[in-house]
Amino acid sequence: SISSHVDHSYLSLVLTYFLNNSISCLVILLAYILTAYLYRREVKEDPKALEDYIDALMLIYIVTVVNPLTGILGYRLDIEHLVVIVPHGIFEFAGLALSIVTGLTLAERILPLEYSQSSKGIFTEDTILKVTMALILIGLAALLEPIDWMIYQYSLYYGENLLELLVKTYLGILKSYLTVYSL
Repeated sequence: SISSHVDHSYLSLVLTYFLNNSISCLVILLAYILTAYLYRREVKEDPKALEDYIDALMLIYIVTVVNPLTGILGYRLDIEHLVVIVPHGIFEFAGLALSIVTGLTLAERILPLEYSQSSKGIFTEDTILKVTMALILIGLAALLEPIDWMIYQYSLYYGENLLELLVKTYLGILKSYLTVYSL
């Protein structure tokens, strides 16, 4: 029913958000892995290169943490409208944070910061579980993001209080799911 009131179907918006954010998660993960692999030989030849490796990991970390903030700034939301990013933002942040933590964990396994040999590989059960969980969180964010922006546009058009509208909408969605899926 929502898709009949907007120019694009709801699921096409969800798919777009999911693909975009999932690719971001995987790129973050691969950036840490590739950095560790690239520095591994260099650190073996010159142990002082470990400092450069740590600097590279920190740079990737800073870029991955600051990057989502540029999306907020790019949209030019008024401060009172920032609440619109909270519902989907919680899941999006959790998915991206999990991919950062997983990337750092894998980088540590590939090239330990301490001079010990890592016994774990990178494709272990915990890694697969963390990546899967990150993608599930991103999927939840993708399901909520179009709804959040529709609520935002509705509140602007009709002059409604955005926070009240978000709470009412999500309580209504939650009640309808509980009603449908209750025994």
